[in-house]
Amino acid sequence: MNIKTANRLCELRKKHNLSQEELAAKLGVSRQAISKWERSESSPDTDNLIELAKIYNMTLDNLLNGDDAIDLINENKDSNNEHIDESKLENNKNKKFEAIKDSLAGAYTIIATAVYVTLGIMLKDNNGWKYFWFLFLLIPVIPSICIMIYKRKITAFCYPMAIAAAYCGFSMYYNLWHPLWILFLTIPVFYIVFCPIDKLITKNKDDENK
Repeated sequence: MNIKTANRLCELRKKHNLSQEELAAKLGVSRQAISKWERSESSPDTDNLIELAKIYNMTLDNLLNGDDAIDLINENKDSNNEHIDESKLENNKNKKFEAIKDSLAGAYTIIATAVYVTLGIMLKDNNGWKYFWFLFLLIPVIPSICIMIYKRKITAFCYPMAIAAAYCGFSMYYNLWHPLWILFLTIPVFYIVFCPIDKLITKNKDDENK
């Protein structure tokens, strides 16, 4: 919004003996928003412009000196369109990620099933059927890796299930059930260590977006 329009909004408010707080209360916005409009730091949206015209008992054109009203409305439309475009891009990006994540999870499930059946048939004494079912425990781990990378969130990794798969696999193959239970003690350590790191990463991302 140009300085001419901002000054006019300020003059109209004072002419009607309204403080910034009083006008803000009528519009349902903050006093800071009114102050920014009058300093040309931001623009009221179309709904607020209409309400201002009602409060000052004038047309929208008269409120903003004719052409300024059209310019400001177009400015708001452009801003809204930009926001919509950004939302569409974000939604498309998320859809592509979900498709890739589901494809990888599906591909692993098929491969794990094929490996399990093949080993079950080929190995003697039913060892394939007995020992390699733990491969299916890794199915939820695959999409969690995708989420971890995409969202840059370490704790999105399905660490407990990965530990369960490792425990079952090694314990069955090497008969180490008793000593390997200690692996489960690493689960709380994982979250104690990486939760603060995730918070720091999130904070840095928010700072970058400001």
